[in-house]
Amino acid sequence: MRMEMLLGSDPDFTRWVYDLLCSLLPQIHQLELPLEKLGDFDTLPKRLQAEVTASKRVVAFVALVGAWCHKPKDEALAMNSGA
Repeated sequence: MRMEMLLGSDPDFTRWVYDLLCSLLPQIHQLELPLEKLGDFDTLPKRLQAEVTASKRVVAFVALVGAWCHKPKDEALAMNSGA
């Protein structure tokens, strides 16, 4: 199993957070989730970047998790032979 979490502070990076929220807007509206605490949605990207710049820190993006496995060779042969 592997988890990757991107960190960054440049405008392209912080724009991903806004883009992610935009892609989820139909589901957010469907579930009637409140967005008022985010303020004006049109100014959100600039406000996010300003906050990250002012803090002089990086922020984390959504963690990506990948997992893989493989079967032992003997078990794979048994399944292919119909045993």
